[in-house]
Amino acid sequence: CGKSFTQSKNLIKHQRTHSGARPHRCGQCGRGFAQSTNLAKHQRVHGAGGQPPACPECGQSCRDGAELERHRAQAHGHEPFICVECGESFARSATLNRHKRVH
Repeated sequence: CGKSFTQSKNLIKHQRTHSGARPHRCGQCGRGFAQSTNLAKHQRVHGAGGQPPACPECGQSCRDGAELERHRAQAHGHEPFICVECGESFARSATLNRHKRVH
């Protein structure tokens, strides 16, 4: 893509956006992330200390992380799945995967 970095670790992180590599896995749901910071953000959807996860926008309690993601997509338009080719965003990973076939 032509981007350059002064540190090799930043180049490696960036290359994951092109390769689709997601080495950082959530221990609760198995979802993968290219960067550890994104995994840390994601893990908040599972709740802390056995408490059911709550929506950060409105506080609604959800049964699990999947239900929270559905709620956020439907109630707040949250679309966390982004196509690295064109930047279009989606509420569900399956929709993003289907979209990727057009590229």
